[in-house]
Amino acid sequence: VAVLSLYAGKGLAGEQQDPRLDFMVADLVKWFTEKYGKIYGGTECQCILGGHYDLQMERCPEIIISTFDQVKEILIKNGYDLSGMALDD
Repeated sequence: VAVLSLYAGKGLAGEQQDPRLDFMVADLVKWFTEKYGKIYGGTECQCILGGHYDLQMERCPEIIISTFDQVKEILIKNGYDLSGMALDD
């Protein structure tokens, strides 16, 4: 959500938030819930790790990488590149 907000959120006082931001966040939450919520029975760390915090290095890096990849897909789908500029401006 923070990365989506970095690109599509309001930066300076005179700027306007991209009206698609809420939809982008909803897309990410839906994707994460479908992908990881179903596997682990929820999306919170407690559910993902099942109370076994020694599993962090096993589970979390893959989740972070795939979530970042999904964020990039959502940004591209909405006209952004990773330089922070809207492609459709």
